[in-house]
Order: sequence, then structure tokens, then C-alpha cells
Amino acid sequence: GLFWDNFFQLPDEEPQDDVAGLRAEGRLTWRPSEERPLAVFAEGGATAYDDSALDTTLLLGAGLVWDGEDDDLDVGLRLELDRPSFEAGDTFGTADLLDLGVVYAHRLSGDWEVSGLAETYRLEYEESPGRDNDFGSLGAAVRYRGWGYDLSPELGVELGRRDAVDPDEDHDQTDVWLKLRSAPIPPLYLTLRLRHRLRDYSIDDPLAGNFGREDDRNQVTLTADWETGDLLTWTLYYAWEDADSTKPSRVFTTQLLAVGARFAF
Repeated sequence: GLFWDNFFQLPDEEPQDDVAGLRAEGRLTWRPSEERPLAVFAEGGATAYDDSALDTTLLLGAGLVWDGEDDDLDVGLRLELDRPSFEAGDTFGTADLLDLGVVYAHRLSGDWEVSGLAETYRLEYEESPGRDNDFGSLGAAVRYRGWGYDLSPELGVELGRRDAVDPDEDHDQTDVWLKLRSAPIPPLYLTLRLRHRLRDYSIDDPLAGNFGREDDRNQVTLTADWETGDLLTWTLYYAWEDADSTKPSRVFTTQLLAVGARFAF
């Protein structure tokens, strides 16, 4: 179950809409060899919304996971159709998303882990092709594991750039985050992330709408997983985001609450 506060990301002084949704996803995993920590997977899913203006979002994906003793690798390719998006044009639209993400982590010692991240995606808007855009980013993070399951902090940074059909929508992006992981009691796993995002629009035409524009976004997310056996895990996800901008129409706050269950066989 999904519950959005201010789904359409409107400023506080404007009428806002809350939206609820239901999401179902499934993944099939295959291990080619029992001797190697390699798994390949395929996944699919759908998200339906209680707002009649929103089409059902469909998900298809595939990837591989290497879960070694000192090295971890996660590669995933996702296709989302009819995905609600506000990523270009500052207005609501429906887009198709093709996303490729890679995360590699290496354990330096028993206490420290470093990781590298790379992502590229393309958004295509069927009704507004001028909003189509490509995004790419590279990042790195450092994680401390010396406190075991009690607390594991991570600090990371990611640099990205968006290139859109409309040059007024081009921007550079910097993300900085602090993530805290903890398993205070064996069935419960908690993750808290604090993220600051800066977007600097790069259009150099003084007459353009986004000339000199900067966006700042602070986001807090909390994830809680409660295992009730070998098959069933209850999960909760909460996100709060506060957006500030030199463009008044992009100053807003929004929240998302998701609750559900995950089955593994």
C-alpha cells in the first residue's frame, strides 16, 4: 500500500491532492553454480493508483548480483511504463523510464567498505517529447562496519548531469547522504538516510525561464523490515522531502508512506 501527501508537488499555498496506490512486484532468481556467489534475476510488477488521471505503471527488469566474501556487485536494468514524473518541465507528466544502475562494493578490512555507483537513465514523455531527457551519474561511498549489527554508518556523494531536448531543462546535480543501518534485535532491520540534493541549471540565456536557477532538496527516509519467519517479512517505508528553489513554484513539501509484505520461497 502506498500513500502520497501532496502527490503533484504543489507549493503549500495551493490546493494539494493526496493519492493512494497499490503495488505488487515479483522476482525470479537463478544461481548458475552453487560454487560461485552469482545470481541472475528477472522481475516484473505493477502500480495502480486511486486517481483516475493516473495510468497503471508497469515494471520489467533484469540483472545480476555477485555476493562475494570481500566484493559485492549489483547490476540492474529496469523499464517502467506510464510512470508519473515531474523530472522535466516542472509539471506532472507520464513518462517511460529505462534505467541502468551499477553498484560495486569492496571490503577493505573487517571494519571498512568502499563502494562505487553509476547510473544512467532515459525518460521519454509520450505527450510532451520536448521534455525527453537523459541522465547520468557517478558516485562513491564509505561505510563503517566495526560496530557490527548495532550500527553501521555510511557517507556518500554522487555527481550527475541531465541533458534534455529542451536546453532550459539541463542541469548538474550533486547528492550527499548519510545512511545509518541497524539491527537492534534479530527480527528487525532499520535504515535511516539523510540526503541533500543540489541542482544547478546550466542554461546561459538570460531570457530563459531557468536561467540562474538553483534547487535544494532535503530528504529523510526510514525503512523498517520485520522478519516473522523464513518466508515472510513485513516492511515499512517513509520518506519526507522539503524542496526549496529560486523558482517559487518549485518550493514544496511531500511525503510518502508505504507498507507491505515480502514473501521469499
